[in-house]
Amino acid sequence: MAFAPTSSRQDAMSQMNITPLVDVMLVMLVIFMIVAPILSRPIPLDLPSKTRGGDPPELAAPLRVQIDATGSLFVDGRPMPLTALASVFEAEHVRAGTKLVPLQLDVNDQAEYQIVARVVAAAKNAGLENIRFL
Repeated sequence: MAFAPTSSRQDAMSQMNITPLVDVMLVMLVIFMIVAPILSRPIPLDLPSKTRGGDPPELAAPLRVQIDATGSLFVDGRPMPLTALASVFEAEHVRAGTKLVPLQLDVNDQAEYQIVARVVAAAKNAGLENIRFL
């Protein structure tokens, strides 16, 4: 009885296919090349300072600003143009003296982001630091 040579049979491969490994490593390399420069830049944060044993600052009456879907502004229920908002914020900051004036922003979901950004910028420029979104 004659047997066929072993070369004609299909033998199992004893080598590992490294193509998927190389593909995964190349994808990871590209991801790290993109993410590494982003993570190396510092992110500016204004963190609150820690007060030692002192009482928290006294709060003045909150100033409520409402922005509706059309972009109209209301300060404590009164209509107000965007151009006059900075002077109102500065007057409230001066009137409060050493007290901290909380600014409460009530923004409609349909309001434009640009108007909200202008209101926040005007508040920060006037010295109002305690800004709350309702």
